[in-house]
Amino acid sequence: MQDTVKINFNDEEFEVKKISIRQIPALANTLNDLPTVFKDVFMTSDGEAQDLDTAKMIELAPSLIFQAGETLPPFLAVATKIDLEKIYDGGIDDLILLIQAVLQVNNFETIVGYLKNFKMSTQKK
Repeated sequence: MQDTVKINFNDEEFEVKKISIRQIPALANTLNDLPTVFKDVFMTSDGEAQDLDTAKMIELAPSLIFQAGETLPPFLAVATKIDLEKIYDGGIDDLILLIQAVLQVNNFETIVGYLKNFKMSTQKK
């Protein structure tokens, strides 16, 4: 798994790195109603997590962007260390590439699998 991904965002080169544990409090401060948005996008109508691979997460990204328009740019600014104003100045295509890079470098597919396994193991007790 890559620790960094180089992207061209709004005609400027950036290196997206893995989110560090130190960034988690700052990320949490940006989330406000993002958990509801994630639930709407990533959960089935029965409340179960959808089986998502990276391709499926990228497919769902536009829906997430439109539902989380106010929350997502500040989250991405903290996650990528790209200035928030630069993110706001980018296009939707730039934003999709940025989301894709964050998902890729942080291996969200594996994280979702870990969380699903954790949920299942805690429900068995």
